[in-house]
Amino acid sequence: MKTLLKVIKWLLIVLTILLVAYILGIFLFHDTVFYLNEKYRIYMVIQLVHLAASLSALFVVWSSQLFDRWKKIDQTLLVVFLSIFGLWYWYKKYVKTYLHHENTKE
Repeated sequence: MKTLLKVIKWLLIVLTILLVAYILGIFLFHDTVFYLNEKYRIYMVIQLVHLAASLSALFVVWSSQLFDRWKKIDQTLLVVFLSIFGLWYWYKKYVKTYLHHENTKE
């Protein structure tokens, strides 16, 4: 679980960089970005990284015995419906709690 929490951090960083670069690219280099998107499916890569980060976060939430069912549902709604902002908020708010719980289990 500790490894998964570290992977989520890097997935979020990569996702944020890809998304910001993609949005800035659309505004500054419209034709080039759309050509690259047609050729390499850049938006699909962004969606796959987002899916991996979301599923990893949901796995951490639901596999832990740290919180009750309603708190897990709250965290799930945060991750699912607020997209990248929800993922970052969840990570910043709960990662230390989950890491502390994992360290005390050992």
